[in-house]
Amino acid sequence: MNFLDKKNELFVTKIVLACFVKPGNGSLIHTNRSSYGIAYNLSGKKTYNFSSGEKLTVEDGDVIFLPFGSSYVIDNTVDGDCYAINFILSNQIDYAPFLIHSKSKDSLLPCFIKAVSSFQKQEYGFNEKCLRELYDILYKIKQINYKTTYNSPNQKKILSTATAYICENYTFKNITIKEICDKCSISDTYLRRIFNSEFGISPIEYINRLRLNYAKSLIASGDYSVSDACFMSGFNDTSYFSRTYKKHFGFPPKETKYI
Repeated sequence: MNFLDKKNELFVTKIVLACFVKPGNGSLIHTNRSSYGIAYNLSGKKTYNFSSGEKLTVEDGDVIFLPFGSSYVIDNTVDGDCYAINFILSNQIDYAPFLIHSKSKDSLLPCFIKAVSSFQKQEYGFNEKCLRELYDILYKIKQINYKTTYNSPNQKKILSTATAYICENYTFKNITIKEICDKCSISDTYLRRIFNSEFGISPIEYINRLRLNYAKSLIASGDYSVSDACFMSGFNDTSYFSRTYKKHFGFPPKETKYI
């Protein structure tokens, strides 16, 4: 699975370690990692040889993601130092390792420095501070990746028109793909392609997520019944609504916690 997938929601449960690794320090052989890792290569050049056969070479300023359960050997071409953060996710998914090359990657370095500093000091609230910096790193990495695979300005304009139409109508009418296509003057195939490129989901799933999130907020307010939330958010069948709600959130509507 792709760690940077737009549909992938990441929930960090624990910071295991945040440290600065000096040149010559750190293990070169790693077997079955017990946590996920992300490292900012401050200097030097090294190649990570994964047991899967993949090879990733990092240089100055590169960021590498090391999956939970991965095994690899590091070959140092030019010795150097790095900042590293090891963490646990709520779901230990088998992600693939990846490398980030970007001119804007320097915006990541301060986050690594702050996380390492907080972890070393171990002051009250340090774990939350490290989590904040790690989430900022993950956010920026996703943004860097997104900017290399973005839709064109014209496609953005089409998506803006499509999503505006959806947001104006999803609560009170059954929006069809044809309606959206007619509004944007494009084919349904093209609509689906640019939606998937931008959001990682189809137009129908986009609409359903809007409806589900709105329904959840209605139920959580304590002012509306499950049936009310179903129809007010644009669904027209309570049984289908309940099945879809449970599939998306992991629990049925009636178990939604009040705000």
